[in-house]
Amino acid sequence: MAYLYDSAGDDTLTAYPTVVTLAGSGVTLVASGFDSVFAYATGGGNDVAYLYDSEGDDVFSAYPTYATMAGEGYLNRADGFDRVDGYSTAGGTDTASLYDSAGDDSFVAHSDYAYLFGAGFYNQANGFAAVTGYATRGADTAWFYDSAGDDAFVSRPDGAQMTGEGFANVAVGFRRVSAYSSGGSDTAALYGFLGTNLFTAHANDATMAGKSGWAYASAFASVTAYGTKRDVAFLYDSAGDDTLTARPDGACLAGEGFANAVSGFGRVNAYAAAGGNDTANFQDSLGNDTFIARAGLASMVGRTFKNYASGFETNHAFSTHGGLDKAALYDSLGADAFVVRNGVSAMTTEAGVLSDATGFARVKAYGNLTGLDTASIFDTLGEQVTRRRTGFTVKGVSFSIQASAFRQINVA
Repeated sequence: MAYLYDSAGDDTLTAYPTVVTLAGSGVTLVASGFDSVFAYATGGGNDVAYLYDSEGDDVFSAYPTYATMAGEGYLNRADGFDRVDGYSTAGGTDTASLYDSAGDDSFVAHSDYAYLFGAGFYNQANGFAAVTGYATRGADTAWFYDSAGDDAFVSRPDGAQMTGEGFANVAVGFRRVSAYSSGGSDTAALYGFLGTNLFTAHANDATMAGKSGWAYASAFASVTAYGTKRDVAFLYDSAGDDTLTARPDGACLAGEGFANAVSGFGRVNAYAAAGGNDTANFQDSLGNDTFIARAGLASMVGRTFKNYASGFETNHAFSTHGGLDKAALYDSLGADAFVVRNGVSAMTTEAGVLSDATGFARVKAYGNLTGLDTASIFDTLGEQVTRRRTGFTVKGVSFSIQASAFRQINVA
């Protein structure tokens, strides 16, 4: 066992498994062939330490006040150094663990290196296949960066990780985590925290926020958020043509270069305001659901879910899974047209917004007698049609369609 002490100046510790040197102020101390070497930076100056691995499986552990590199037959330790770097270059399956202080610290992880720093310390792991950062005290934050390949980021209440070919970076105990994608077909999965969560997704980024945690994903090709019925999601479109697919158990808003999906949320709000020709598709549940479309807003609501779409140029609703589903289609202030054809009930506003319902047990369309709204029915196929002065009713074996308050009625 060997003990090396620094000088009052700036010193550098270089530690290999078989030889360790501490150099500074014209003096170099060398320890060769020792199983354990302890180096101390207590004399002052700006001291740095470099700890290198062996050809076997090694472990680099770094704390705010000391760090160790250990493998078969050796242990090197650096105490009190301002900065410590650990290197995995010789081979083996090496791992690194970086620990926080009592203050507010930051963990930054890249595909080939990671570091954790705070007041008075900086520890970095270079070239390790697996690096874990630990937050046990203070308001610590973690930052993840991808590689040039296809990587995956996962954030959970108990930790987060970014993985890709040849690397796995993990953050444990951090309340705030951020991940950045710069290339490849990267994916992100954000899980809700304890309590109620709010998920917000734009075309280029997404955030999961709760009282006990916060997770952010930037520029990922695909983001999926997992929540509970207490959680709410907000999905925003891009400047291009985007498509919303909303189901009772989840929803996805996708366009060129992005796909933001949610699963298990009790309420989903989707917005088409950035431009493009956007489409919303609503699916029903096994129970009794209600679809409503009016004034640029559309919604499908059931016992366990609420899906909303605002500003979409086209809204399609489908009742295919059973239940006594109902649809209500409302006109705008302009001259609108309600058409029933081949089992599809569609309202098209003067502004060109289309909302239609397919397969519903009950459909009601509402016009405005002060406007120039028209209601038309084609291809009745033997259904019972009752025409009135301002509307009509169509009845089949398992459905009914009613149009009310229209200025012009066409039955073909």
